[in-house]
Amino acid sequence: MVLIAGMDIDLAQWALATGFFIGSIILAEIVVAFIDKAVRPLFEKTKTKLDDFLFEALRGPLKLFFAITGAYFGLKTVSPQFNLYGHSLDGLLFLSLILAVGHALARTVDALMKWYLLEVGAQDKNRVGDVFPIMRKLAKAAVYFSAFVIFLSQLGVEIGPLLAGLGVAGLAVALALQDSLKNFFAGLYLLADKPIRVGDIIALDSDKSEVKGTVEEIGWRATRIKGVANAIHIIPNEKLAASVIVNYSKGRDTRTVMVKVGIEYGENVEKALAALKAAAQDAIKQSPAADSSVEPEIRINEFLDSAVELAALVRVKDYGERFTVASVLRHNILRIFRKEKINIPFPIRTLEFSKDKKPKNR
Repeated sequence: MVLIAGMDIDLAQWALATGFFIGSIILAEIVVAFIDKAVRPLFEKTKTKLDDFLFEALRGPLKLFFAITGAYFGLKTVSPQFNLYGHSLDGLLFLSLILAVGHALARTVDALMKWYLLEVGAQDKNRVGDVFPIMRKLAKAAVYFSAFVIFLSQLGVEIGPLLAGLGVAGLAVALALQDSLKNFFAGLYLLADKPIRVGDIIALDSDKSEVKGTVEEIGWRATRIKGVANAIHIIPNEKLAASVIVNYSKGRDTRTVMVKVGIEYGENVEKALAALKAAAQDAIKQSPAADSSVEPEIRINEFLDSAVELAALVRVKDYGERFTVASVLRHNILRIFRKEKINIPFPIRTLEFSKDKKPKNR
């Protein structure tokens, strides 16, 4: 028996209590190891990963339950009448279990959402993949907050005024940050609905818009678009969500490059069409960005004042590569047309002179 601060302490009892606590931790490790060796192989035989995710999520809470139980029985051995600020040992056990259950539930919710993203949402992974990290964090925070509120109520804290105060504070914060909140929820919409993705080439409101370029990042408040000359446009998500978005990276037609060339009316059109097709085929072979699975389309496009306009249409793999492929195609057209002696005419105007010698444009 030892006297410490006016209390009689039985070292044997404290040693036994410490043994209960350490033993519970060791027992938890043994149970988890047994599940790893004996039960987990059965999980791997199932078609779903849900059981694996749940086991990983509950590994920590399981050890926590054992530690709380060991501490309870240890203190029960040393001081059955233990009291802390008016709470008995049984009451403290109940409060600890509330927090432990809340932790276990939060981890379980996180595991379920992770499983949903991997298996149930796999068919639309691009749609949910960006927004789920935020939703997972919000769900876990909601579970932890609920457990904390229950914990406070069991402590005897009046949570009604607390919740009312939090509501008023939340309203004040929402009013002060309403623009930021609008942008935040607009960002969630952009991530969930996927009208645009990182890497897409877009324009706002029309094809002639000054805001046109590649989407670099979709943030919680704003979206960054890399435009001409590497200029970065930072667009608030609220404005972006309310705009008409022209997305050049979606759809087959936006990935078609059209190059036009005129020939003289006296030229052999069939020969010119064959030369144009050869130039397009060479461009597809020379350009990795060209889509070789799609045959080039060659056609007579229009009759102009001084030329018959032909057009070659080539499909590219990505909208952003269209200028590179078009340049290669134009180079091939000049090379082959010169080789075949097919003339590309200059614009021609015929002037007629009347008797008063004044020129008249026709």
